Amino acid sequence: MEIELFYFESCPHWLDALRRVEEVLAEEGGIHEIRLIPIRTVAEAQRHRFFGSPTIRIGERDIDPAAWGRMDYGLGCRLYANVDGSIHPVPSKEFVRQAFRSHRPLSLAEAHDEILESIKHQHPEWVADPMEECSRCVRYEYELADPLIMPLEE
Repeated sequence: MEIELFYFESCPHWLDALRRVEEVLAEEGGIHEIRLIPIRTVAEAQRHRFFGSPTIRIGERDIDPAAWGRMDYGLGCRLYANVDGSIHPVPSKEFVRQAFRSHRPLSLAEAHDEILESIKHQHPEWVADPMEECSRCVRYEYELADPLIMPLEE
């Protein structure tokens, strides 16, 4: 997964943003490289779709969904809204964590757990017997993919 941090040299907050991203990555596990991209001119800001310093992207997508579709590129400071509505020059750890998790591929176990939780909420009668959870999970996945295809019964 590619993580990029765009900044301009005189920004007093880009190093704090870098530390915040590194902390979240350490807590979430895995080894990821953070690519630092300095922005020096307005032309570079426009070319890189730079909304201000610091701008963080994961998988070429801005971590702030509110920024998607914006076109006000240029040199300047960037602000991030917290859940409580307060505004800060560096995104909160939880903001970065949510962005990272939404871009991180799920492990097989995590995907299974997500599907099983979905089944438990939508069809609680299916998971009365724990031994049947996996076969129900597989059947449910196939039904979602194509209702005409069913897995082979053993």
